[in-house]
This record gives sequence, C-alpha cells and structure tokens, in this order.
Amino acid sequence: MCNQRVIQFVIVGAIACWLSAAERKSVSAAPTSKVEATADQVHLPPHFFVENVYQVPRKTYGSWVALTVDPEGRLIVSAESGGLYRVTLPEKGSRDKLEIEKIDVPLGQAQGLLCAFDSLYVIVNGRSAQGPGLYQVSDSNGDDRYDQVALLKKLNGIGEHGPHGVVLGPDSKSLYIIAGNATEMPECERSLAPKLWATDSILATQNDSRGFGAHLRPPGGWICRTDPTGTQWELVATGFRNAYDLAFNREGELFTFDSDNEWDMGMPWYRPTRVCHAVSGAEFGWRTGTGKWPSHRPDSLPPVVDVGPGSPTGIAFGYGTDFPEKYQDALFLGDWSFGNIYAIHLIPHGSSYRADIEPFASAVPLPITDLTVRPQDGMLYFTTGGRGLESSLYRIGYRQSGSPDKDSSEMPSPHEETARLTKLRRRLESLHQPSNPAEIGAVLETAWPFLSHPDRHIRYAARVILEHQPLAAWKERVLAETDPNAIIQSAIALARTHAQVDPLLLKALCDVLEKVDWSTLREREQIDLVRAYQLALIRLGPPTETLRQTLVKRVDSFFPADSPALNQELCGLLVALRSPHVVSKTLALLAAAGTQQEKIHYMLSLRLPYLEWTDQQRKTYFAWFEEAKAYRGGESFDSFTTQIFDEAIEHFDEATKQKLIPILGDAPGREDSTSETIESRDATSRPIIRKWSVEDLNERLSHTDRRIDLKQGEALFSELGCFRCHRIAGRGGILGPDLTAVGRRFSARDLLEAIIEPSRVISDQYRATIFTLADGKRITGHIADLHRDEWSVITDMSQPRNYTKIAKDQIDDLQPSPVSMMPSGLLDTLTEEEITDLLGYLRYDHTSR
Repeated sequence: MCNQRVIQFVIVGAIACWLSAAERKSVSAAPTSKVEATADQVHLPPHFFVENVYQVPRKTYGSWVALTVDPEGRLIVSAESGGLYRVTLPEKGSRDKLEIEKIDVPLGQAQGLLCAFDSLYVIVNGRSAQGPGLYQVSDSNGDDRYDQVALLKKLNGIGEHGPHGVVLGPDSKSLYIIAGNATEMPECERSLAPKLWATDSILATQNDSRGFGAHLRPPGGWICRTDPTGTQWELVATGFRNAYDLAFNREGELFTFDSDNEWDMGMPWYRPTRVCHAVSGAEFGWRTGTGKWPSHRPDSLPPVVDVGPGSPTGIAFGYGTDFPEKYQDALFLGDWSFGNIYAIHLIPHGSSYRADIEPFASAVPLPITDLTVRPQDGMLYFTTGGRGLESSLYRIGYRQSGSPDKDSSEMPSPHEETARLTKLRRRLESLHQPSNPAEIGAVLETAWPFLSHPDRHIRYAARVILEHQPLAAWKERVLAETDPNAIIQSAIALARTHAQVDPLLLKALCDVLEKVDWSTLREREQIDLVRAYQLALIRLGPPTETLRQTLVKRVDSFFPADSPALNQELCGLLVALRSPHVVSKTLALLAAAGTQQEKIHYMLSLRLPYLEWTDQQRKTYFAWFEEAKAYRGGESFDSFTTQIFDEAIEHFDEATKQKLIPILGDAPGREDSTSETIESRDATSRPIIRKWSVEDLNERLSHTDRRIDLKQGEALFSELGCFRCHRIAGRGGILGPDLTAVGRRFSARDLLEAIIEPSRVISDQYRATIFTLADGKRITGHIADLHRDEWSVITDMSQPRNYTKIAKDQIDDLQPSPVSMMPSGLLDTLTEEEITDLLGYLRYDHTSR
C-alpha cells in the first residue's frame, strides 16, 4: 500500500521571554541526548563529514532558530523565545572551547539575521522590543559590542507566518526581506509587481472549515527590498504561502523555498514544498482555501522544482565552502519536519532554471532551523531546534581524496542561448515601473513583440510592463491585435488592469479572443486562452445572455481535451457559463480520472447551482462521495469533502432531496471511513501473472522491439495506485519521490530494481524509523510532529492523521527501518507488454510536455 505522511510546520514565533545578561564565558559541548541525532547518525554523500559543534543548553540559551556569520567569522544566533548570542569558534583543528556571549540589547525572537554595512540587521518575529519589524543593531563606540538598536520598519505580522529572513542584495547596496502570508505588506514607495491582486477564481472558492487562513487575502507572502537605512521600500515578488528564507546565486537571481498547508494534502489545490525563482514582479498564486492557482496558469509563474513534503526553513548557496564545485553551486534547503538538507542543483533552462534534487544530509530527528556558510573554514553550519526543542550547532565539511572532485560533467555551464534569454528577460524587467508620459510609446513598442515569445518568463515580463502603463495607452492595440499569442497575453493584461464590470469591453475582448484558432494552438497556448476568457469574465463580467450563449457554443467544442490540466480549466469556465453539456462531459471525466485529486476537482466544480442535471446524473455524482470515503489526505481532507457535499445539496428542493435519499447517506467524514482503501481494492482486482525478477525482466525487455503505448503506461500507473504517492508532470501525490524526470537519471534496469526490490536501497528521505521504548515496546513509523516532551508518530500509513504519541523521555533507541515504504510485488500482476508500457511511461521526458 502506498504510504502517506503528515507534516507539521515549524512554529518559530513565541511569547516574549528574556534571558538575563550573561558574562562572556568559555563553554564545552553538553552531552548529546539519546534521542538527539549524533554526528555519526547524519547521512551524507561520500567524503562529507558532519560535526556536532555544540549541544545548546536550552535553559541557558534557549532553542536556536536563526543563524548568520559576522565579518570576523563569529556566528550570531537567535533563540526562539529568547535573545541574541554571539558565538566565537576555535580555530579549525584546535581543541579550544567555543565562546558564547549574550548580546546585551533588548531584541530577540528573531527569524532573520544579517551582518552588513557595519551593522547587525534583525527581523524580529515576536513581541520583543517594539514588536515585529526590521531592526538595525550597531556598535556605537567601537568596543566590539553591539549596544545601539534602531527600528527601521515596523512589520504587522507575528508567529509562524510572520516576517522571516533578510539577505544582502547582489548589488551590496540593498536588503531583501521575506515574510509569510499572515504579514501585512508594508507601504512601498515602488512596486515591481502591478498591484492588481484578487482571488481570480472563475468559480466560488471554499475556505478551510476550521477557519484556518480564512481571513488572509491576496497576494499572500511577499519579498521586498530596501536601502540600508530602511527608508525606501520596493515590492519585488508576491504569491507565496510561507517561504522562510531567501538566497541569491552568483548571477544575482533570487530564490526561496515555499511551503503549503499540509492539512490540504490529497486535495487538488495542495502544492508540494517548492523552490521559486523570484524574478521581478513575480506572482506565485497563493490564495486561501481552494483558491490557490495551479502553476500552469499564465498570470503566475511556476516553481523551479517541487521538492515534496516538508517544512521549509533556512536556505543558502554553497558559495564559500570547500566542497566540490557541484556542491559549491548548489542551493541547500533546510527541512525541519523530516530532518533533511537538500542540495538543489540548478540547471539553466530558457531564461529561468530547472533543477535536480539531491537529499544531502538527513537524520532522525534533525529539526533544521537555519543554515549558513562560514567562509573562514569553508564549512556549512546549521542549527536544529524550534518549538522549544533542544538545539545543536552542527557543521558539514568535505575531506578530499586525491584531487578535488569538480563534477563539471554533471553541472553544465549556461549555454549561450540561455544567457541571451536571461539578458533579454532582465532588460524587460528593467521596465517594470510606470513610465514617463513621453516614454510610454517606446516602452510599449519594446514590450509588445515579446508577448508572443516562446519563453514563459519572457512573456510574463513583457505582460507586466503593460500592466504598469496607463490602460488607455494600449487598450485599442489589444482589440486590434492579430497574432494569437499576443492577443492572449495582452487580453490577460487588459482584464487584470481594467478590473471593473464593463459589458462593452467584455464583449470587445471576447470578440478579439474569438480570432484565435484553437486548432492551431499547443496545449500551453490553449490553457492560456482559456485563462484569458476566465479573467475577462472574472474582472469585466458578468456577460449578457447573448454573449454567454456565444461563449458556451465556442468553449463547448473544446471540451473535453486530452490534458487533465486543460480539462480542469475548461470545466471551470463552462460551469461558470452554465453550459448545458458540462455535467455529462465532466461526469465522464470524473469516471476516467487517474488521480483522486482530479476526481475531487471535478466534484468541487460541479457542486454549484444553476447547472442542468438529470436524476440519473445526480445519482452518479453523489455516488462518488461514497468512493471519496476511501481517499486519504491531511487534517482538513474530511471537512473539505463534507463542505463540497453540503454545498452540492443545499440548493436542491425537497422533492429532489427525497429522490436522492437512498444514495445521499452521510457526507464524507461524518462517519468512520471504510477500512478498505482504494489501493487495496486495486491490488486485489488483478490476478497474479508471475513473480517477476529483475534479471528475467531486464533480459526480456532488452530484446523487445515493441512500440511503447504511453497512454497504457499512464493508465497502469494510475491503476496500481502509484499516483497516490508519486507525482509526474504536476499530477498525483507528493508523498514519494517526484518521478517527472526519473528517466533522465535512471536506466530501465535501475527502475526495475527500485520497483521489484524496494528494500534493497532505501533513500534516507523516505525511510521509516523503529522506536524502542524504555519498557521494551517497539513502534515503527514516521515522526509527524515534534514537541519538547512528546512526539507524534504515524504508524498506520493508511490513516496518516491517527498519531501515536510517544513521550520523548521514554525513547530508548532510534534505528532506521530496513523495510521500504514502497510495497513489493507491484509488477507481479502485469504482463510483459504492460511492464514495457509502464517503464516507457516512467522514462518518458515529461518535462517536454
């Protein structure tokens, strides 16, 4: 059975708690707790090593959550609910003890620290000093003691979704600050992002029934930059949920590591933790509840890579380390909940990047809070702690064997074409501001040709230029445009910029969109066209009855399409237009959908009133809620499916309800879910063909010349339940590795070994843990949540919300489980031809779609 995990996000805000000032003193590492990860328990690539530099006494120094390096190579750290400390490290190889001193200023509860401009910049997240905000701490008399504090900018946000990281800009003249979605955007003198935010959902959205995040409004988390005095502020990018830290690469490109609400796991709007390339004016589409934008929508930007389940914390590039070149150029990501540091290897792709993910360091437990490079010794330092946990300070180094391993063959240098495209994108981004009246014409002439550019980031940058200029200067050009892609992108800009009900403009915009020949468009362009129609109706509508019927006639002819993403966008548009055919077509898609996320999306779309139903169609629709009881997800899964059910029946009259009584029953989540899961039904629905071995299959498949049926391979991937854990091209679950690019990294034999013998090699990222308790009892599972005195462990992976509580002081031993989470025997129900199709589907380059 495919296994699932539930992740609790790190809570790093707390009540004010001041530690008394301490004298500078020498300290030695405290004994390591038997349930804290020791250095030899941290898994690393060959030739790397880790050292536990200091075990932090919680009662003395608190739980450390933020980390930076000062110009002298000393570490500055912040306690979660305490103050700031300066750590002086002994020379490399020295046996001297490290020194810790309390920084005697009324600041603490920081989640962002930066030494720059002869100052210490502090992002306070709690209620210390004058409350949350950006502070500058300085040494007023040159005695090497911070003693002066100035509040540069008060920020309205606190706690786990409050203000977070601060870094130095690539120009060495500015500061960049990031904050979560519960932090009010500060007043900015300039904005690279047009301030045109709305939920922009073609169908009514639902909030979490528990009220979580219901009060939060677009655009969500943000990145701003300011000068060293904190006087002038400029908005850079928006649409994050709760990205915690940010970092620049050598080329001056900005990245962050964003999260999603793990309560929404299993739902179509849930997004895995993701690395985002935060370009000028970027929007990443976070919205509360069901309103989050899928990454394929053209009015937002996609992630560089989806990482998977976790709780993002500190990030840093490997610049300044003594690591091999491949790792010096890597972006290291801290994951609090699963105890991972990932190495993200960025690969130039168009004017942006794609990436390969490598689990770099892991242990159980290893709740990483922050990380930084200390150039003085070429090592990567990181802290663990948070939520009142004991903290440790670790560092990772590299032992060279022979000549340094450059790995140059694995990390290609930027191609001339990608460099050209990046230069073009940056040139367009330099125009992300309102222009002087005399320059508007020239600016529009510069931007307009690139609305049709094949590179997504360049199209996006060109459209943002339009949205910064007065609409009157370019509206008529939109309505007269003839190039299909320019029509689509400029129509999106027009709808977003006008943003007022205007029946005449809506009709004119729909007329110009009518010029676009659907049959000549690629899938991406078709999605963009559908989104242009959606935004026109959202921002300028509602349509007249005549226009509605015209649009229904046109859009109905496109639906259904071959792509799940395109079908979901078409379905929403046709429901909004009250198409008489959308119910029957969507029910057919619901029956054929390969993932539970796709099925729930269609159930959500059809819940609304004003659609045309037959009695049989209603029975078919509500029968799906019975199947949904076997679906699995996060904490809010049942409440969301119940809300869909309730909203679907609330507009029925009594006569209709009476007809449906035999099948309505109770809403999902109102009674105990059946113990029989979809995975188990799938497993027993196919007979055993034979017990396949790696050698047997590899020999057979290496000599076959049979043409691969990708559709059949995809269907088998769904039927075997693989989509419930694995993600391919944005579809499926996120509990196991993302398999979108698995064909680039593994041969057919490698894949056969991973499927047939899953316990032969188990990634540390996906390994369960065996807990041995003081009374001799053994518990196997995954840590879902860490508290100071009690841990929550998932022991039944079919019920990921049912935790087993373990008192921390009762844990006698932790050992990795030798048994893989992935079930064995998956191929034993398949024929040789079916296995050929399945492997062909896995090895197909899905990034080219």
